[in-house]
Amino acid sequence: MDEFKFSTGIVVRIKRVSPFLISDVLKTIPRPRPPVQEVDYGDGVKRQEENPAHPSYELALEEYNQRVTELSTRITLRRGVEADIDYAALSQIKEELAADFGVELEEKDDLIAYIKYVATGSPDDVRRLAAAILSESQPSEEAIQANVDSFRG
Repeated sequence: MDEFKFSTGIVVRIKRVSPFLISDVLKTIPRPRPPVQEVDYGDGVKRQEENPAHPSYELALEEYNQRVTELSTRITLRRGVEADIDYAALSQIKEELAADFGVELEEKDDLIAYIKYVATGSPDDVRRLAAAILSESQPSEEAIQANVDSFRG
């Protein structure tokens, strides 16, 4: 298991996440379909055709893409990160936001909340963490070569 260091100095352990797990979970989210409308071609022929440029479809597709990204990120973080959660730091952030801004954080999962609100110091941290987990989930060059060599009788 490799380690990942955030810009805040916090270190977590990262592990492999099966791409099949993410893919199978994302398949459960139905992709929106464009609305169908009648199109008159001017020669007396009218057809029902999907309209992917319809504003309601564009909005539904944007919401779908946000949901897919959110769920994919949650699975990747939940399954790909192990951390010794600093509950005192997490509680302090929650208390400060409630007291100073009247805001209650919506994240209920302590690991994800810790990563999002305590460990992460910049947007680049999120990109680097995702890249580290994904690279951890890919076969190494050594493993690929060993498999190639095993086929050479």
